[in-house]
Amino acid sequence: MRIVLLGATGLVGHHLLLQLLTSGYYSHLDNSIMVLGRNKPSVPDALHNALNHQIDFIETDLVDKEETARLISNTQSNLHSDADILICCLGTTIKQAGSRQAFAHVDYDLVLSSAKAAYASGIKRMMFISAINAQSNSQLFYSRTKGQVEQALINLGFEQLSIIKPSLLIGQRKNRRMAESLSAPIMKLLNPLLRGRFKKYRAVEGEVVAECMIKQLKNLKQGVLEVYPTDYN
Repeated sequence: MRIVLLGATGLVGHHLLLQLLTSGYYSHLDNSIMVLGRNKPSVPDALHNALNHQIDFIETDLVDKEETARLISNTQSNLHSDADILICCLGTTIKQAGSRQAFAHVDYDLVLSSAKAAYASGIKRMMFISAINAQSNSQLFYSRTKGQVEQALINLGFEQLSIIKPSLLIGQRKNRRMAESLSAPIMKLLNPLLRGRFKKYRAVEGEVVAECMIKQLKNLKQGVLEVYPTDYN
């Protein structure tokens, strides 16, 4: 499988990259990953040397959506064969981005422009991380933006679109998110109480979300697939 990966230095994206490189499922010579980002993801030297043929990194400022789209369009030749899937782990918060506009640029504009470029270049599958509360008509700007980008991606018409919908993400980030840090201890206490149809609202480790995404790669069912990481642990 040939993968184009965006957001490989974030909480979920970094776990996903390491799991891809170490999983037996992904150890064949015809597999390769093209990682696009501003910073090269940290991969243990021994692992990188052993799998050097499987991973390529292209440095680009991901806030430039036109440049990112151009690079995705060129990945077919860089991977020496057609890419199979675009995986987008991009995401920020309004506070971290600095404004609603800057947040929407990452979580809507950049995600959508990357998807359009992938679709136009012949990539038939996409997987991206949304949110449990994404709704295009939500009164909350964060949830509304997530819901609107979901709908925009659905409208593109990928053969398979996997929408990963975690609740509160927990785990160590390079850039600490205050809301997550304050909420995580409370949610960990509440998790055992969230059962049945409420299980999907449990806080979930970034590593578990990555494991869920690895399993979802094996799912060849077509259409729009909503995936809740808590169903996998």
